[in-house]
Amino acid sequence: MIQFRLLGLSGSLRHSSYSTAVLRGIRDSLTPKSALEIFPLHGVPLYNEDDDAEHAPESVRTLRSAVEASDGVIMISPEYNHGMSGVLKNALDWASRLMDFRY
Repeated sequence: MIQFRLLGLSGSLRHSSYSTAVLRGIRDSLTPKSALEIFPLHGVPLYNEDDDAEHAPESVRTLRSAVEASDGVIMISPEYNHGMSGVLKNALDWASRLMDFRY
Protein backbone atom coordinates (compact mmCIF):
# COMPACT_ATOMS: atom_id res chain seq x y z
CA MET A 1 0.00 0.00 0.00
CA ILE A 2 1.39 3.39 -0.99
CA GLN A 3 1.24 5.88 1.83
CA PHE A 4 0.97 9.63 1.48
CA ARG A 5 3.39 11.03 4.08
CA LEU A 6 2.50 14.33 5.73
CA LEU A 7 4.53 16.32 8.22
CA GLY A 8 2.78 18.43 10.85
CA LEU A 9 4.38 21.53 12.37
CA SER A 10 2.70 23.23 15.31
CA GLY A 11 3.53 26.86 15.98
CA SER A 12 2.89 26.41 19.68
CA LEU A 13 5.17 24.82 22.25
CA ARG A 14 2.49 24.70 24.97
CA HIS A 15 1.83 21.27 26.46
CA SER A 16 -1.95 21.73 25.95
CA SER A 17 -1.62 23.50 22.60
CA TYR A 18 -4.78 23.82 20.51
CA SER A 19 -2.64 23.88 17.36
CA THR A 20 -1.04 20.56 18.24
CA ALA A 21 -4.47 19.18 19.19
CA VAL A 22 -5.75 20.06 15.70
CA LEU A 23 -2.78 18.22 14.16
CA ARG A 24 -3.55 15.18 16.32
CA GLY A 25 -7.17 15.31 15.18
CA ILE A 26 -6.11 15.42 11.54
CA ARG A 27 -3.69 12.53 12.13
CA ASP A 28 -6.37 10.44 13.79
CA SER A 29 -8.87 11.03 10.97
CA LEU A 30 -6.63 10.11 8.03
CA THR A 31 -7.28 7.04 5.95
CA PRO A 32 -4.82 4.13 6.16
CA LYS A 33 -3.24 5.34 2.90
CA SER A 34 -2.01 8.49 4.66
CA ALA A 35 0.16 9.20 7.67
CA LEU A 36 0.90 12.39 9.58
CA GLU A 37 4.07 12.74 11.64
CA ILE A 38 3.91 15.64 14.09
CA PHE A 39 7.42 17.08 14.36
CA PRO A 40 8.22 18.66 17.75
CA LEU A 41 9.87 22.07 17.40
CA HIS A 42 11.00 22.31 21.05
CA GLY A 43 14.64 21.51 20.25
CA VAL A 44 15.06 23.72 17.18
CA PRO A 45 17.33 26.64 18.15
CA LEU A 46 16.95 30.21 16.95
CA TYR A 47 18.19 30.59 13.38
CA ASN A 48 21.82 31.67 13.12
CA GLU A 49 23.51 31.52 9.71
CA ASP A 50 26.86 30.92 11.41
CA ASP A 51 25.45 27.62 12.68
CA ASP A 52 24.05 26.53 9.30
CA ALA A 53 25.40 24.28 6.53
CA GLU A 54 27.88 21.72 7.88
CA HIS A 55 27.45 23.20 11.39
CA ALA A 56 23.65 22.80 11.50
CA PRO A 57 22.41 21.39 14.81
CA GLU A 58 21.14 17.80 14.84
CA SER A 59 17.56 18.97 15.47
CA VAL A 60 17.73 21.12 12.33
CA ARG A 61 19.16 18.29 10.22
CA THR A 62 16.34 16.06 11.49
CA LEU A 63 13.74 18.72 10.62
CA ARG A 64 15.14 19.16 7.12
CA SER A 65 15.19 15.40 6.56
CA ALA A 66 11.59 15.12 7.75
CA VAL A 67 10.48 17.88 5.36
CA GLU A 68 12.37 16.30 2.47
CA ALA A 69 10.87 12.85 3.17
CA SER A 70 7.29 14.14 3.32
CA ASP A 71 4.81 14.54 0.49
CA GLY A 72 3.30 17.62 2.13
CA VAL A 73 3.55 19.81 5.23
CA ILE A 74 0.64 20.97 7.38
CA MET A 75 1.45 24.03 9.49
CA ILE A 76 -0.85 25.25 12.23
CA SER A 77 -0.07 28.25 14.38
CA PRO A 78 -1.78 30.49 16.88
CA GLU A 79 -1.98 34.13 15.86
CA TYR A 80 0.53 36.30 17.67
CA ASN A 81 0.43 40.04 16.94
CA HIS A 82 -1.44 39.46 13.66
CA GLY A 83 0.99 36.84 12.37
CA MET A 84 2.34 33.37 12.86
CA SER A 85 4.23 32.47 15.98
CA GLY A 86 7.98 32.98 16.20
CA VAL A 87 8.36 29.23 16.83
CA LEU A 88 6.90 28.37 13.41
CA LYS A 89 8.68 31.24 11.63
CA ASN A 90 11.99 30.10 13.07
CA ALA A 91 11.40 26.50 11.95
CA LEU A 92 10.54 27.72 8.45
CA ASP A 93 13.71 29.82 8.38
CA TRP A 94 15.81 26.72 9.16
CA ALA A 95 13.88 24.42 6.82
CA SER A 96 13.83 26.75 3.84
CA ARG A 97 17.41 28.02 3.74
CA LEU A 98 19.61 26.81 0.93
CA MET A 99 22.28 25.00 2.88
CA ASP A 100 25.05 25.63 0.37
CA PHE A 101 24.16 29.27 -0.32
CA ARG A 102 26.76 31.77 0.81
CA TYR A 103 27.17 35.46 0.09
